[in-house]
Amino acid sequence: SKLSVTLDPNWSVMFVGERLTLRCEVENGGAAGWTYQWSRNNRILPGTTREYTVSRLTDSDRGVYSCRGEKGPNYKTLWSSTTSVTVLSTSPNASVSLSVSPDRAQHFTGDVITLSCGFNSTDTDWRVQRLYQNKLSTQQCYEYVKTDETKCAFKRYTESFNVFWCESGSGEMSNALNISVHSDIILMSPVRPVTEGQTVSLGCKLKTVTSSVLLFSFYKNGKVVQNGTKAEFNISAVSRSDEGFYKCEAQELKKQQQRSAPKTWTSLESWMSVRSDLPCKLTVYGGPEMTWMWK
Repeated sequence: SKLSVTLDPNWSVMFVGERLTLRCEVENGGAAGWTYQWSRNNRILPGTTREYTVSRLTDSDRGVYSCRGEKGPNYKTLWSSTTSVTVLSTSPNASVSLSVSPDRAQHFTGDVITLSCGFNSTDTDWRVQRLYQNKLSTQQCYEYVKTDETKCAFKRYTESFNVFWCESGSGEMSNALNISVHSDIILMSPVRPVTEGQTVSLGCKLKTVTSSVLLFSFYKNGKVVQNGTKAEFNISAVSRSDEGFYKCEAQELKKQQQRSAPKTWTSLESWMSVRSDLPCKLTVYGGPEMTWMWK
């Protein structure tokens, strides 16, 4: 028999707040009669069951996992191979941050996209990391145009969805950015979380200018939130209820005596995250009053 660790969902790179289940699989043998032990970064974790579940991932759940199986009566013991789990956050990091230029979540194929690591840390060994189709590219800058380890300019000529972040040699990570590339239409949306109360404008942009009159539709979580000839959707005071997946669609208005179906273009979806930025006061008995900001 042989042990292996599987992930559900089957992603080695996850985001803070997501749920992850690790399973200890017994290959070439039944699972009955085994007891299990889990470890992360060589430290024993609580529980003796086949599954280890984290309901809401945090930074501390990042690391290398393995499981040990033991089966009586002769107490046969097996160790699995290791599985790495990376936990990313979309929230800003005090010591390092990732920025993108142009500053938006979606880009056209052929656009030059520049990613930069800005850091306030003693560790100068920073690099841009990329996750594409669940494949981690640790030297993605070398695939395109590289200026230095903390900045990466590249072009993509195929449609794709990518996750980028900065990572140091010691394993410290920045916020993560979701970057989509599309050939003919994009949703102009913020790439970083927006703050409650702000005015947010989402735009719908075609790569090729057309003389036709267009009807634009904006969607949130698959439902239409605006229809009309305006290529912009405004939220005057954004709140947490506005969080969600957004996309836009442009359709030619059918002309009289036009036989062919009008053309329709649909963008990819992008997640818009909304964070609270509310002050609170904390009074320590016998001490000064302090004001904090929730992030």
